[in-house]
Amino acid sequence: MQNPATMRLRRLTLQWGSAWAMSALVLLPAVAQTKQPRAVSLEEAIRLALDHQPQLVIAKSQLTASRARLTESNASYYPQLSPNIEYRSSRSSYHIGGQTVTQTDDRSEASIALRQLIFDTGKRELSVQAARNNLRAAELSFQNTRQTVILNVTVAYYDVVRRRELLRVQEATVERAKTTLEATKAFAEEGTVRRIDILQAEADYGNARVQLGIARNDLRLAEIALRNAIGLETTDDVTASAEAPSEPPEAHDKRSAQDYAADALKNRPDLLRDLAYLEADRASERIARIVAGPQVQADFTAGYRIDPDRGDNQLLLATLTYPLFDGGTTKARVRAASESVKQTQQQIELSRRDIHLAVEQAYLTREEARERVAAARSAAEAARANYEAASEGYKEGVGTVVDVITARTQLVTAETNMVQTLYDYLVADARLQRAVGVNDAPWVGGKKQ
Repeated sequence: MQNPATMRLRRLTLQWGSAWAMSALVLLPAVAQTKQPRAVSLEEAIRLALDHQPQLVIAKSQLTASRARLTESNASYYPQLSPNIEYRSSRSSYHIGGQTVTQTDDRSEASIALRQLIFDTGKRELSVQAARNNLRAAELSFQNTRQTVILNVTVAYYDVVRRRELLRVQEATVERAKTTLEATKAFAEEGTVRRIDILQAEADYGNARVQLGIARNDLRLAEIALRNAIGLETTDDVTASAEAPSEPPEAHDKRSAQDYAADALKNRPDLLRDLAYLEADRASERIARIVAGPQVQADFTAGYRIDPDRGDNQLLLATLTYPLFDGGTTKARVRAASESVKQTQQQIELSRRDIHLAVEQAYLTREEARERVAAARSAAEAARANYEAASEGYKEGVGTVVDVITARTQLVTAETNMVQTLYDYLVADARLQRAVGVNDAPWVGGKKQ
């Protein structure tokens, strides 16, 4: 028969051993539940978003409409061929010499006419130029939307993985707190600790369970946000895969924020889009000025009458018009077009400033997170060693439950910081790629190159 001290030591060893095992499993995949959502990689999540995200569907529709408007503008360079069938029936009556005379006229005519615009004071050319620039702007707007969607999915994906890792930290914390509570109750029964220590251990265990519930809910909310970023139906249930992301390199980026900003001014599709809009607005302004002044237009029409009498006709029509008075309509259009140009110019300047700001913020955040990664890892290792020492001291009767709770709180903080720091770096790096305007480079055409 073993003595009570030996049995107590064996029981405590098993209890604390369970805590060490949970500590080692902090960063391993969680135990599978009965119904797991479909796990996808980041690449798969982005591909799904490029296929399902309504924002891209809208942008693609706008692009198609811009192509149609360019085709419409280009049509003015081609002759317009129009078959025409006309039926005319008229009846008239009049009185003459006390008699009523009635005349009727029923006739039909079939013809075909070809009309060609020869000259319209340059409005045709400017309209095509504006449509071409609007199409270019629509293409860049689609690219900008694609980059935004990719960033949103990437950030949401990393947030799911982050929340999952934080959940594992809290699960391990609950197990450690439970082990401490059970050991404290055993010590109290043997009279080696005060009864108040049980209350402290119970409060600590309760707080850990509360934080665990919050962590579980945060993960569910992150998964909902990921599904929304992808653009899936509410019935679709997806989550991030268990594949761990790679650690960031320890060496600092040799490129500066200004280097990235210079690239951004060349690459950013929203800035290039605004520049295309500016050219379109300038063309519209020139059209408004043409309409406000003397206009010359020349058209040539060639027609052939098929029925009732066959024959052809040709017409060359040249007109000169000037809006002598129209209540100020044409002048108002010129002012409005001129102000649109100024507004677009200011929008371009704002875009340049916003780009600089976004690049610098993402760059500094990423580099700061890079510095924190190694420090957070060292802090976690030290906190884990401190917790083990405090637990051993409590088991041997040379420490208190407060020492264990304090050490475990420090360990939770250190492990949380380690998780947060890694994903802070990954998110900042994704934002930097978007700020520079290159995060969709592998995804041109909706497929990863």
